Amino acid sequence: MNLATATEASIGTRTLNSIHLGSNRVWRRPIWPTVAELQTGSNIYSTALSASGAVAAVSDPLGVKVYDISGSIFQQKGATVNNATNVALSASGNLLATSDPKANNFSGTVKIYEWNGDEWIQKGQTIGPTTGSRAGNSLTISPDEQKIIFGETGSGGTGIIRTVEWNGTSWSNISQYNSPFGEYFGELGLSLSEDGSTLVAPSPYSNAPKYNSGRVRVFEWSANAWTPTMDFNGTHYEQYFGRGGAIISGNKIIVGTPDYGLPNGHSVIEKIGKVSIFEKIGASWVEQTAFTGAATSIVGVTVSIRGDRIFVVSNAGGRTAGVLRIYDLTAGEWVEVVTSKIPAQNSGISSNGLLYLGSSLKYLINGITGNSTRPFLTSNFHFLALKAQQGNS
Repeated sequence: MNLATATEASIGTRTLNSIHLGSNRVWRRPIWPTVAELQTGSNIYSTALSASGAVAAVSDPLGVKVYDISGSIFQQKGATVNNATNVALSASGNLLATSDPKANNFSGTVKIYEWNGDEWIQKGQTIGPTTGSRAGNSLTISPDEQKIIFGETGSGGTGIIRTVEWNGTSWSNISQYNSPFGEYFGELGLSLSEDGSTLVAPSPYSNAPKYNSGRVRVFEWSANAWTPTMDFNGTHYEQYFGRGGAIISGNKIIVGTPDYGLPNGHSVIEKIGKVSIFEKIGASWVEQTAFTGAATSIVGVTVSIRGDRIFVVSNAGGRTAGVLRIYDLTAGEWVEVVTSKIPAQNSGISSNGLLYLGSSLKYLINGITGNSTRPFLTSNFHFLALKAQQGNS
């Protein structure tokens, strides 16, 4: 399917690959209005949001700040925490994980903080693996707040997924998954299911089956270890499958591949992008929906999912304009409910529901949880709360 669509069109009912495009009338897709703004003036490294959307964490060169969100009011919660590149929040918003992969001669550090009602107090020891491992390239927190899962770099540049658990007095290492040679699981993003049983990790630079074709691996937690259960593979050279994100919610996984295009030997003729949606049926994950863009509207730059709602960012093939589209699953079809032009080439949605727009960051909707697939460096930080405006008129 091609998603190079206008924001207003008169079309008949048609469904391609389960994407619903309208029904015999003019379709004016709503844009979510801005209801609040918070400006910091610093570059953004990473963001996180609690399950309810009431607590947000933001890291920038000045440190990590946590905010309580109430309506249009953003109130900093406690003092600024240590400098860190990546952040994660627990579902309750009371446990904060931070990491700096470049600290201590690139060994990296991971620190955990707990809210005691008045301030953020470090919980347990600073976690710092071996020299050169870049601990904390990505990280996430289990729903019960007892485990921290983070990625690091192993010997030979391969990825590692490490899991530590709170034993009552400290964080103890209980699991380590070492990626095979040439794979980078854990380095470039981790997405944990709401119940904590399934972990998704992309490896866009995987050479299996072809050079830089990319791969996404699904893990299940069993016997205190992450066990690989399924792989989704790119099909062409330099496709970088999953570079736009691989996010799980419930029984669905969405994968963004902005470098997807028509194959031409060891490269592609023209990048159009691709978005793939997998659903768990029985014990297997099955691709249920896939759609592509066009040279003027490359889809899958960044993607996210929460239940039966997906978020897809496209750009204009190197031009400055981009588009955010939001779809709801209705009667077995993904129906587009929001289209919003975004004035930035480097745009993306993290799985915590915060939209990066190059020079701004927008708070999309309550209940989007998880960790950013990768940090998006931005400037002149604007925190904009957007209220969903459902309907087609």
